[in-house]
Amino acid sequence: MVLGPNTPDHLEMADTRRVINLTPHPVVIYPADVPDRLDPATVRPAVTLDPVDRDRPARIEAVYSSAGPVWPPPVAVASSDPDCGGHRVRVQTRNVTYGNAVVNLPEPHPDWLYLVSMPVALASSGRADLLVVDREVRSMAGTVIGCRGLARVSPSPEPRPQVRQDQAEGARLWADVDRCEHGRHYGDVCGSGCVGGVSLGHPATRDGQPAVIAYGLDGGRWMALAGCRGHAIFVPSESVASS
Repeated sequence: MVLGPNTPDHLEMADTRRVINLTPHPVVIYPADVPDRLDPATVRPAVTLDPVDRDRPARIEAVYSSAGPVWPPPVAVASSDPDCGGHRVRVQTRNVTYGNAVVNLPEPHPDWLYLVSMPVALASSGRADLLVVDREVRSMAGTVIGCRGLARVSPSPEPRPQVRQDQAEGARLWADVDRCEHGRHYGDVCGSGCVGGVSLGHPATRDGQPAVIAYGLDGGRWMALAGCRGHAIFVPSESVASS
């Protein structure tokens, strides 16, 4: 956050490590009290951080591939310019996979902080030396032109609950309870016997009456409820006991 002028009083409690911009573009930081939208010609930025290397920013490694049955077809994008009369442009698409590997991110340095994109910060949540832009500032036309501060991305303080093996197995079962006896999900094409060539779902769900499809070790049940043709829901043990 921009606290004020670079005077000893304002910098006394600030982290004085150098901020290194590892994004591919300049980052303009405005005073903390500016509005969400402004005319950049009327407000002077507090500071501008130029990138150290526009061609080699810190980023998530991306792998482009043509693997798969169909190479993604182009999409027709309509122009929002009223003078173009809704003219559509053919835009090529590609298959891309993003991993967890971060490239062009230096090792921690005692005198530096690194300004990175949010995806890089999230993929490197163990790093306490990474900053991201905070509280974006937009032009009157809605274009992002800067920010009003910087932020550290902290890992969630709440640990993720461990899923018991029986719960995981139940979740897998739950994902399949709407299948017909031919193994097809409700509504999918079924060429093995369902009337009309479309899966009718689990046999217990077809008459629209409530029915128990499966039981869990903790007393929970997978049920087809009245009116839920082709679908089933999980009823936890506490709900079963109170019903």
